[in-house]
Amino acid sequence: AAVAEAALSCDMNHDLCTPWWVIDAAAGEVATCPYGRKLPGDVTLPHDANPMEWIAVVYSYVPWLVIFGVIFELIFRRGTRQVLVLGFTVLSTSINELVVKRLILAPRPGAYGPAPGAMTNINGVPIGSCCTTCGMPSSHATMSVGFLMLCLMDGILRIVPSQEALSPGWSKDKPFSRRTCWSMVSLTPLLPHQSFEQLEFIAYFVIWFCLLIPVPMMRVRTHDHTASQAYVGGWLGGVEAILWFRFMRFLANKYRHHLGKTFCCGLIVHDYGPIAFRVQTKAETSEDWDHFQGPTRIVSVALDELRGEFDDEESHANSDTE
Repeated sequence: AAVAEAALSCDMNHDLCTPWWVIDAAAGEVATCPYGRKLPGDVTLPHDANPMEWIAVVYSYVPWLVIFGVIFELIFRRGTRQVLVLGFTVLSTSINELVVKRLILAPRPGAYGPAPGAMTNINGVPIGSCCTTCGMPSSHATMSVGFLMLCLMDGILRIVPSQEALSPGWSKDKPFSRRTCWSMVSLTPLLPHQSFEQLEFIAYFVIWFCLLIPVPMMRVRTHDHTASQAYVGGWLGGVEAILWFRFMRFLANKYRHHLGKTFCCGLIVHDYGPIAFRVQTKAETSEDWDHFQGPTRIVSVALDELRGEFDDEESHANSDTE
């Protein structure tokens, strides 16, 4: 009896999110979605889609493209930057799909059928999603906002003033070296260098912003989620990204003496280090604080120097305890 009651409860919970057109399908028949066509990745292509709905479908695949891009970059660079982003993806998706959606059990738009009060377009035609799983929260929104938050937080900590800003008088006489656009290209939503100048970060962040921020709205436009489902998904993505970033910073500081080294039988290279900079100038300094009299720049600390600092701090701590 207990087993039967549990099975009945499971069926009832399942029916809360199961669309009416799946329930009404005769046994042995393939359920046909009346709203459009279901595409891979839980994306609905509405019938007679207009240009905006086509754009929404394309944007719905951006989080998947980011994941595939990170995997592609991991194959060639084998860095911990890519491993950390994939770890966030697995964690956030698992929390959404295996925990939150099973607790809330909120159906997607159109799951209850063309009844009074159901969603319709401007022509009065019923609209909805062709996905058969629960919709609260939107995992696409969680991933897109989470990726953008990781990019933003990692970038803010790595921004340094440009050499022109530090040496305005010298910029008129001597050219300054800049990174090429190709060196800043990365398929992983974390900065590809230890430091970025302000304009470099603005350009890098704007690209990721334009790719990721429309995703939650576009999920509503394809009728795969309600506005509240997209909002809650984005909110969860932001919170999870903040917590995951704190974990990333903890690992980066704890294992900074392994920077540049390989592990996992040489398959992974530790390339995600802590925040550390050096100020370089060509002027001779005195004991008093004064303006630099020559060209000045802020650069990232070299890996060997950073590892050496860690070893010095560790040996100093051991000597203190002794």
